[in-house]
Amino acid sequence: MTDQDERLKLAQFATDCLLLRKSLVLGTTTLTPLNFEEEKEKFFQSKTYNPIFHYRQFNFIEIDKDLKILNDRLQTLSLPKDIRQYLKSYLKNLKLLERTISSIGTEEFWYHAKRLFEFDLIHADKIITTLPPVSFQNENHTYLYSAPEIAEIFRTIFSDTYNLPDVTVRIDHFADHIIRAGRRGITIGAKVKRFDTNVKRLVAHEIESHVLQHYNMDLLHNPLVKLVNFNEGLLYGEGIAVYNEIKSGTITKKSYEDYYFRLKAVGMLSKSFRQIYTNLSEYLAPERAFLITFRVKRGMKDTGRSGGFPKDASYLLGYKKVHEYVKAGLHLDYLYLSKVPDLTNLLCRHNLLKSDEIILPHFLQDSVPAQTPIAQDSSILKN
Repeated sequence: MTDQDERLKLAQFATDCLLLRKSLVLGTTTLTPLNFEEEKEKFFQSKTYNPIFHYRQFNFIEIDKDLKILNDRLQTLSLPKDIRQYLKSYLKNLKLLERTISSIGTEEFWYHAKRLFEFDLIHADKIITTLPPVSFQNENHTYLYSAPEIAEIFRTIFSDTYNLPDVTVRIDHFADHIIRAGRRGITIGAKVKRFDTNVKRLVAHEIESHVLQHYNMDLLHNPLVKLVNFNEGLLYGEGIAVYNEIKSGTITKKSYEDYYFRLKAVGMLSKSFRQIYTNLSEYLAPERAFLITFRVKRGMKDTGRSGGFPKDASYLLGYKKVHEYVKAGLHLDYLYLSKVPDLTNLLCRHNLLKSDEIILPHFLQDSVPAQTPIAQDSSILKN
């Protein structure tokens, strides 16, 4: 694109899309039941009980009107066909995301979540055979770190290793069993505990993947790079995280097994919570089997019913995608510019993306070209 006025209109359109997207949060907080602990206790006190979860309710009254306005505005923009098609797809994805969030805790949740992710029937054992062999770090459990201790380690790495002192780490007492990373830092559940070898893995997964992705995208000051469909962002986001664990040599056998059993659990979403748990219990300790089952059944009210949240297939499916991408000799640093390489390629093709120096994990810095061929016209970025 060369017309400056059209570029400015496109940048404003992208900014307005992101304002709407910011209100549509589908993650740990929205998917953690209000009665998680009570239902967990009931589950372990019975041999047949399936949890009945209750959630915070979300109602996006204005979303249809806002999406119509954006779709109408899109028609007025003078754009290349492929960019227009991508933006139409993005707005459609926002609608699917809103429907999924609004249906949390209802019988319709599984229908919308399935449409959002579009994962085909998953055979974990078949997929695992298509992946390369993995070497695991030795798990010498010399010290068990608490959530505050892990948080302090993360803060030190942010400030000393990557010079990112403004990135925050906080402790979460509500969703207290999960670690998650976002635009501004990392949140650690208050009950999380990890051995020293697993903390090293978390650095590669959470900091050197998720946080650096978000940080680099913010550095670009380009709203277009953030117009990533929810499912694709998770697929490549979790895929690069698993890839980095393996590339850095920090992945543990237990973590890789977790990814495998999460994939296996997603493949069993037609079954009840109890049935999935019973299957996983043949291989895993009760607590571990319960948490993996919960992860794929969250969002459901009656977990005895078919359905759930397929996000956990993203780890190994995403790793497979990233591995094949790298094997093809393509630019790994494109995953640190917009998460999804197809979007990076699209923006580059139309001279809509400039990359100044980005921050890559230390173990990847020798794996990418010294100069990435990104368009140098940054006029869309400086408004």
